[in-house]
Amino acid sequence: MKRLVPRLSYANVMATIAVFIALGGAGYAAIGLPKNSVGARQVRAGAITSAKIRRGAVTGSKVNVASLGQVPSAAQAGLATNANQLAGKPAGYYSDGCPAGTSRVAKAICATGSRGATTYVQAIQECSEAGLRVPSPAEASIFGPGLPADQPFWVDDFWVNGAKSEALIYWPEHSGLYGVESSLSYWIYCVTTPTDG
Repeated sequence: MKRLVPRLSYANVMATIAVFIALGGAGYAAIGLPKNSVGARQVRAGAITSAKIRRGAVTGSKVNVASLGQVPSAAQAGLATNANQLAGKPAGYYSDGCPAGTSRVAKAICATGSRGATTYVQAIQECSEAGLRVPSPAEASIFGPGLPADQPFWVDDFWVNGAKSEALIYWPEHSGLYGVESSLSYWIYCVTTPTDG
């Protein structure tokens, strides 16, 4: 004890007292403060950093979305000047993979509604002008049974039989393909392949 007393100075005593006070305050905070008694008013701005927050403690429901800025990778999103046009066509053009004026009638077939009755050559020309075509025999056999029974329509098959030119029609009423003179009038359905098909 004699060795300790001569070395005690005012600074040593005060430092020792300060350590006990600090430990006592931290102990009181850990044991004596009631649960949830420290809130936003007691915390200094910037005192709580991301390193001090437990993983999973802040969920999406606790974030004020209005306080967030723009995501850096979305900075160019406001520059899209032609977002409603795709390859020069409106977005609705691609809604079911079929061009405007047609609708999907089978997995790989887009077709128009009935376009009236005319000759085979005129049917080919009318469909071609619309950027479409007359259905093949296979396509007609797929979607033809669902059409009105009294509307036989032209199919893409043509041949010459002696002095007569003939073409193929699909007749829904009989669920079959028939050869007829190409100068007669039958219904027109134009088709194309869907863009996603």
